[in-house]
Parts: sequence; C-alpha cells; structure tokens
Amino acid sequence: MKKFILFLFLASVIVQKGFAQNLTEDEFTDPTQQTEANADSAENTPQAIIEENIPVANEDDNLEAPQIDAFKQNQNEPANQGSVLLEKPIDLSLNYKQRRKRHGVLFSVTYEKFYPTDYYSQYRDVNIENIIGSDRIDLFGAELGYKLNFQLGSVAILANYAQGGIIGKVLNEDRTINLKRYGLAANFAFDNFFNEPWVVPYGQIGAHQFEVDEDDVTKTEAKSASTQIAFNYKFGILFQLNWIEKAIDPSTQVEGLRSSGLENTFLDIFAISHAASSKTYDPKAAASKGDPDLATELELGAALKMEF
Repeated sequence: MKKFILFLFLASVIVQKGFAQNLTEDEFTDPTQQTEANADSAENTPQAIIEENIPVANEDDNLEAPQIDAFKQNQNEPANQGSVLLEKPIDLSLNYKQRRKRHGVLFSVTYEKFYPTDYYSQYRDVNIENIIGSDRIDLFGAELGYKLNFQLGSVAILANYAQGGIIGKVLNEDRTINLKRYGLAANFAFDNFFNEPWVVPYGQIGAHQFEVDEDDVTKTEAKSASTQIAFNYKFGILFQLNWIEKAIDPSTQVEGLRSSGLENTFLDIFAISHAASSKTYDPKAAASKGDPDLATELELGAALKMEF
C-alpha cells in the first residue's frame, strides 16, 4: 500500500514538470510574442544598417530605356544647340587699306555748271545764247549709292538728282529756264593703290533724263518737256580730307568711324558731259516734234563726298 502511494506521488511530480516545460516553449513560439520581439530588435538596430537595406529611388527608375538614353544625351549636350558666329572687331587704328570692308555706301552733295550749247527755245524763237548769253546754269544735287571694294579699287552704283535755274532776257523781257535731272550711274575708282586714298582718280558713265520748263512773261503759257533717256560721261579726282581732322584732333576720325562708320571724306573735282536724247526737234522746222537739245560739252563741278 505504501509502495503504491509513493508511486502515485512520483508520477504526479513528473507530470507537473512536463506541463511546465511545454508551457515555456509555447511562449517563445507565440506569433504575437515574436512580433513584439522583432519590434524590440528593430528599435535596437543601428540606423546605418537599416538604410543600407532600403533601396534608394532613382529618377531614372520611372523612365523606359529609350527615355533614359534621351535623358542622358540631353544632360551631356550644351543648352544652346545653335551655331555661334564670332566676328573679330576691326582695329580702327589701322590704315584704310587694311581696315576697309567689302561693302560700303557713298553719299555726295554736288554742284556743277550746266550750259546746253545747242538748246533752242521751246517757243521756237531764239537759241540759248540769245537768252542767257555765256552764263551757266547752276545745278545743285545729291548722289547716293552702293560701293563694292576689291583689290584694284572699287565699283559703285549711284543714283543722282540735280536741279537749277536761270533768268535771262529776250527782247528785254524776262525768260526763265528751270531744269531737273534724274540719273543712274556706274563708277569705277582707283582707291586701293595706297594705304590711304589721298588722291583717287575715277571715271563714271551714267544715264539721265531732264525735265525742262521755260517761261516768258509776255507769253500766255509756259513751255515744258521731259526728254528721253540719254547718256553722260564724267571723270574726276577725289582728294581725301581726313588729314585735316587728324591735324586738328587725331581721335576725331576714330570717333567718326566708331559712331557713324564714316571711312573717308573727299573733295570731288570733276568734269561732266551730257549727250542729247535720241529724239530732238529741228528748230528750223516749226512742225518738228521731239525733245529740246540739252547736250553739253565738258563742264566743271565739285562735290563733298563721304564714304561709309
């Protein structure tokens, strides 16, 4: 009996110990407890280790392969894809032959004498010498054109305009003659022989048209005519005036170049001859029709010419 009771006691003790051991193992395998344990472990883990395991987002990750290539290409290319033309500034202290450009502009203010030797009055009564004698008609005008420079010199295309008038007498009565001339000319100048164009000979051929008005106070109406196009011939010499500016103030020419592009200023002395139009009336035939004869021999003129 005693042995049986002792056996039951020992068996109960053994069962209690096994139950306690199973209970302890269940606590460590409980999912809730494992989550809390992992949280505690994360809090104690250094920040550097956590960041090392987290991938960093890249701006290229959202781009497809062709877009990535285009993006990288744009990053390597300069912002301005257009071509840039760099022009070396001209040294304004150089002489004219070294600094002059390919293209230029000419402008002149002109004055010339005009005497149509064979002009016969539009009233068909007297010729020019019986109206104004040997006096010349003063023509004032302007000339403007384009200039092309090359190795030997330059060529220019020039448009010109001039007008003038004179009062004469016929039988002691006033008679006036007024002229307007429109023209276009081609000019060739030898302005590249020397470093500076101190003296420049030139030749010019042009075409012109005249408007001529003649008025006699004793007549009931004035006479007027527009001639056909005719040719004129001109030659002259340009004398550079820049030395005057340099003598007064050497910086004047440089300032003129910088501010307005004025390359040269010339005194132009020339002689010009006008041909008659192809259709003139015969003063001896009252019924003859055509233009008055405005041909001239060589007449002198002068101009102030500026080159830009």
